[in-house]
Amino acid sequence: EKPTACSAYPRCVAAGLTEGACCPSEGIYLDCCRDKDEDTSEPADVSEGSACAAFPACVDLNLTA
Repeated sequence: EKPTACSAYPRCVAAGLTEGACCPSEGIYLDCCRDKDEDTSEPADVSEGSACAAFPACVDLNLTA
């Protein structure tokens, strides 16, 4: 089983996410949880209103997509 801690994933750490659970984070797996070679050709199922720009903590980390 993969770890849930943000600090266990280099891409999460590089994005400034070093504390808490990222994988998943409130039931959602963040993109930084993926290995760089992992297939990402399928678009993520993103519900309306869940854009990073809508959340101040994401904006503070420059995650605004």
